[in-house]
Amino acid sequence: MSCGSSTCRVLGAVHNRRARTANMRTRSTLVELLAQQAGVGEARLLQPALAALSTRPIALLQPPQTPNALAFAYMGLPLEKLMLVRAPRTADALWSAEQILKASSCGAVAL
Repeated sequence: MSCGSSTCRVLGAVHNRRARTANMRTRSTLVELLAQQAGVGEARLLQPALAALSTRPIALLQPPQTPNALAFAYMGLPLEKLMLVRAPRTADALWSAEQILKASSCGAVAL
């Protein structure tokens, strides 16, 4: 699979688990996207998954480039559902991701 002029590999690990939180079942998915260079269109590879989850907020933590609102709108992702999180340190970004995941407040977290 290629994105731009760089080769990207998408590694996915799907882990289904049943949880009894307010009588709801949760489904978790972990996708690791490895690109030789950041900012070459990796978001396009995640577009189908993000579009499916866009009924809930999508957190973008420490993106390598400033997200392009027109590109996300073109991909069918509602801009009002995108949440950009900047942290001064990597540890703070990881803590933010952990808190978002614990709270189940977002449909997706991109870190």
